[in-house]
Amino acid sequence: MNNRLRVLSALLCLVFLLTALSGCMQVTFEDSASGAPAVLPRPTRAAANAPVGDSFARYRLRTTIYYYNAEGSLTSTLRLIDVGQGQDRFVRIVEALLEAPYLSSSLSPIAPEGTRLIGVESSGGVVTVDLGAELLAAGEEAVWKARAAIARTFLEQGGVTAVNMLIEGQAVEAAGLPLGALTKQDGAVSAGYDQLLAERRRSEESSDESARLNRVAVVYVPEDGLLLPEAAELHALAADLPEALLSAFLTANGLPDAGSFSLEITPAGRRVARVRFPGDFPMDPSIAAALVFTMARFLPAVGGVAIDLGGEPLPAVGPAPCGEDQAFAPGDLTQLLGSEARLYFPRADGTLAETRRALPGFGLTGRALLAQLLEGPDATQELEPVFPEGARESDLLGVRVEEGIAHVNLSASLYGACQSFDAARERAFAYAIINTLVANLDSVTQVQFYISGDFADTLAGRISILAPLMADPGLVR
Repeated sequence: MNNRLRVLSALLCLVFLLTALSGCMQVTFEDSASGAPAVLPRPTRAAANAPVGDSFARYRLRTTIYYYNAEGSLTSTLRLIDVGQGQDRFVRIVEALLEAPYLSSSLSPIAPEGTRLIGVESSGGVVTVDLGAELLAAGEEAVWKARAAIARTFLEQGGVTAVNMLIEGQAVEAAGLPLGALTKQDGAVSAGYDQLLAERRRSEESSDESARLNRVAVVYVPEDGLLLPEAAELHALAADLPEALLSAFLTANGLPDAGSFSLEITPAGRRVARVRFPGDFPMDPSIAAALVFTMARFLPAVGGVAIDLGGEPLPAVGPAPCGEDQAFAPGDLTQLLGSEARLYFPRADGTLAETRRALPGFGLTGRALLAQLLEGPDATQELEPVFPEGARESDLLGVRVEEGIAHVNLSASLYGACQSFDAARERAFAYAIINTLVANLDSVTQVQFYISGDFADTLAGRISILAPLMADPGLVR
C-alpha cells in the first residue's frame, strides 16, 4: 500500500512539472528585492533569439557608393558591405570607399592606395571622417575629390545632413580656400575642381558680393558636459571667414558677439588661431573646448587655438593645460566629444515627446539607450517615466540587433510590475522603447519583446508582443 502511495505521489509531481514546463499554467515567484509577486508569462513557443547582454549580429549592408570613373566623374555603384559584430556601419562604408571597387575595373578608389582611415564620428546627422596624411601626397585636387565622394556617399545615408573631412585631425583646404562641410543643399558636392579655382580667382580680384564664399562649418555646442556638432552656414569673403565662423559659434551657443580673431605663427612654426574676449565674457571649460574644436576643424593647418580672456591667456581647458604657445589642440580634448540620442518619454495624456540627450562617445547601443529611458526624463521636463517604479538596469537582460529587428529581453520582475498598467500606460511603455530604438540604431525597423527569454502573448493584457512591432510616429506630439 505504501509503495502504491509513493508511486502515485511521484506520478502527480511529474504531471505537475510537465504541465508547468509545457506552458499550460503560469508560475509565480516572489521578487527577492521588492517582495512583490512576479508572474512569468506563459511561453507560447521557443525564443531562440532572446538575447543576453548587448550585441549586433553580423549583417550585409546594401548601400550606394560613389567612386570615380575613367573620365574623373563620380559614378554610383551598389555595394553589399559586411558589417560584423562591434563594427560601425559608417566606418565600413569609408573602408569600402578606400578599397578597389568590387568587380569593376572601370572605377577607382577615392584616395591613393594606403590612405589610412583614422576615425569616423557621427552625431545628430553630422558625420566627420578623418583620413591619413597619405592623401595629401596626391595633391589638393585629390583631397577635394576624396571629400566630394565621401560626402556624396554619406549624404544618401538616412539621417545624414552634413559631412566634414579632416586629414590627421586638421581641417583641409583646396585652391587656397577652406573647404568646410558639405550638405545636400551645397552645390559643391557635384561641382568641379575648376569651379573651386574660379572661386579663388574671384576672391583675389574682387571684394564685392560676387566674391563672397558660401561655406558650411561644423560648430560645437556643449550639452550635458559633452560637445555636440551642428552645421552652420557662412557667407563671407575669404579673408573674413574666420570672423564669420566665430560669430556663428557664438550665435549657436547663445553667447554675445564680443570676440576678435587673429592668426599667428609661433617661433616653432605652428599656426595658432588666437581668439580674444573681454574679461567679463561668460567663458567656461565646455565653451572653451567647443571653441577649440570649431576653429581648428574649419581653419586649414591650424595646430591649436589660444583663448585670451581680459588680456590673459586661458591656462587650461578642462583636463588639458595649454602648451608653450598658450594654445589647445582638439586631440587633447577628444574625450569631451559625444553623440546625440533621441529619446521618447510619455506625457500625462499618453502621447510621446521626443527629447535629445548627449551620450559619451559614438555608436549607440540598445542597452545604453534603454538605460537612458530607465534614468527617466530631465527634472525640468513635464514628462512621465517610461519604466515602472522600482525597475533597475538589471531588468534589461539583453538587446540584440539582427536583420533589422531589435530583440529586447526584459526580466520577469519587470513584466510583473507592468501588469498594473492601464491601456494608455501599456502603450506608452511599449512605444517609448520601440520608437527610441528605431530612431537611434542602424537598420532597426522593428522591435521584438521577450520576457526572461520566452515569448509572451501581451505586455499587460492588450498589446500583443508575439511578433515584432514597428514604431508609431503618430504617438509623438
